[in-house]
Amino acid sequence: MKKLFAGLLLLTMLIIASGCSEKGVEKNETVLKYYETSEEYFDYNSTFFDFRLPLYWQGKFVADIFADHEDFYEITSYEENGTGLVFSIYAYDDKSYKKEHKNYRYLGYHDELRKHYIFVYPDEEKYIESAEEVYNNLKEAYSVILYTFNI
Repeated sequence: MKKLFAGLLLLTMLIIASGCSEKGVEKNETVLKYYETSEEYFDYNSTFFDFRLPLYWQGKFVADIFADHEDFYEITSYEENGTGLVFSIYAYDDKSYKKEHKNYRYLGYHDELRKHYIFVYPDEEKYIESAEEVYNNLKEAYSVILYTFNI
């Protein structure tokens, strides 16, 4: 029993150390990301930042990646008609985000890159009717994302 537990622990540590796996990531390409999990959360790793998400996000979101931001969508709405934006994370060289976005939260500044990162709430909630419950559940993770955001 101890050997089994030790083996599982070692396997878990190796999986976590290996990071996440991505499929076909290129600039401005929409990708569904798959990540290794912990008990209640999994890590979302981007090129310049990372944060944790509750397990219930797995398989329920898609990240649309651009040069200056990433948009996170409820997957069913996004696949059906391109709606379902839950939130975005932007990187700015200056403080122009204060004029460009009215509903945002400042996340931090990256000294090396000289970038300000902000969490942007959607101005308008649009999603397909059948995805309303999933969309609202995804929004409940805002506090986890904001608390665990790391540059």
